[in-house]
Amino acid sequence: MRAMRNLTFVLALAALGAVLLVAGCGEEKAECDLPEGAAACVDEAIITQDDVARRIEKQRKAFGAMVPAEDADEDGVLDEGFTNYRREVTKQLVREELQRREVERRGIVVTDEEILEAMQNVAEESFLGDYDAMVADYASKGFSLEELKADVRPQLELEKLEEELRADIEVTDDDALEYYEQNIGQYVQPDRYTARQLITDDQQTATQAVERARAGEPFLALVEELSVDPQKEQKKGSLGLVSPGQLAPEMDAALLTMQVGDISEPIQAGSQWYVLTVEAIVPGYEFSFEEKKEEIKYLRGNQLYSEAYKELRDRLMNEAAITFHPDYDPELIIEREAEGEGDAQEAAPAGTATQQAPGAEVPVQVPES
Repeated sequence: MRAMRNLTFVLALAALGAVLLVAGCGEEKAECDLPEGAAACVDEAIITQDDVARRIEKQRKAFGAMVPAEDADEDGVLDEGFTNYRREVTKQLVREELQRREVERRGIVVTDEEILEAMQNVAEESFLGDYDAMVADYASKGFSLEELKADVRPQLELEKLEEELRADIEVTDDDALEYYEQNIGQYVQPDRYTARQLITDDQQTATQAVERARAGEPFLALVEELSVDPQKEQKKGSLGLVSPGQLAPEMDAALLTMQVGDISEPIQAGSQWYVLTVEAIVPGYEFSFEEKKEEIKYLRGNQLYSEAYKELRDRLMNEAAITFHPDYDPELIIEREAEGEGDAQEAAPAGTATQQAPGAEVPVQVPES
């Protein structure tokens, strides 16, 4: 079982995803009825407003000021940052309910021994093997040992779900070769340059530096005399070993035309002027398929896993009828962002804001690969 590297992350049951809920399309489904005090329902399962409040409080313990405060104006209207965050938390709880169902359907079980092993792995990696120190650290943040164990379980369930999806994935040599040929540009290492720069605030000084360097004056001496680079005392103008794309486009273009010992023309980049010299060139290289085969198989395997995950995601969302209380509805976040509205829209009657199979939503959390 893979070690879980960050229990604070686990305590919050994953940072909220960047992908927002959008309304799904297709066959219309029946709504689930929202009882009083409900934030959302997933078919017959109810996510209460208290559930959302408890999750926000847990995240506030873990992340502190990163969680918006529950502030209200003089009319009692909650801060929009908090209400948006509350909607995101509600969305996350819906995801977790869908994950719980899929884990149960597949018969995935996480034992107490596996939970203990995962926590011991975290202690080994982050607390020098001191399990008690780890427990004390999280206790200082307001989390009990039992809370830790309860939050570890769904993360391990998710890892097992990923393992099941990956078990049916096989990347053959032919698959890898096709990927290599279609993405050959990724496996070409361009020429790299060991270069040095002299920076000035005006073209005249840069031109003088070029003339003196080409006349034989040592470039290092010119850097010490003329460069306005604040790091010249430490780096002496050295850029180290650079590849095209690492410098400003104007400087890249100059490097590509230079040979060892060349002095560039003055180059304007932004508000300053640059003079470059090349001290060495490391020739480019094209990696063969055999050199990259295992790496490609790994990358292609991740792609196939993503496709399998998307298929699962779409099925889970299409099978569920999801209804949100309007004050907790994540779709309202999208509507304001898309339309540029600064104020919350007028709320619909409770129980009428229904999300049916939102295809862009991620119902389960994807663990790190």
